[in-house]
Amino acid sequence: MSTIKKIGLSASLLLASGFANAASYDLADHGNNFAHDVSVAGLFTDVFNVTLNAGATGSILFSAAKEDISGFTSIIFQGNGVSLTGSTGSFGNFSLAEASVGSLAGLVAGTYTISVTGNSLFSGAGYSVDSTFAAVASPVPEPSSIALMLGGLGLVGFMAARRKKV
Repeated sequence: MSTIKKIGLSASLLLASGFANAASYDLADHGNNFAHDVSVAGLFTDVFNVTLNAGATGSILFSAAKEDISGFTSIIFQGNGVSLTGSTGSFGNFSLAEASVGSLAGLVAGTYTISVTGNSLFSGAGYSVDSTFAAVASPVPEPSSIALMLGGLGLVGFMAARRKKV
């Protein structure tokens, strides 16, 4: 086996061992805003589950002081055939990862996962999670709109009946 292949295999095993530190959580157990601690130093992946209604909207923001999390490397919202990649970056002394879910036409009711990956500087490093997810309300027509529609239908019906008589 060539040296390059050995280095590639070693790097992939090292990367896979970092993802073995993934933990899964349910957002319903925590509420909208909470603090979360990473159980390992180094590369981590936390997976948060959220159950949404069809057409739901919302966002989730992970933020941490750079003394705890040197940086978030990715954030992915996925499930039921939908996959969105959020943005990561820095703002002042904070590392940030954010994903926003607009009213997606393909979003069906079900459970979705939000995976956040980052690099913690020490075991027990923490970050905060702020999430807002809401169902999209069905539009309800106003009574005046219904009356106008019925009046228009009545007028069309009257004109059709009058044409038959002539």
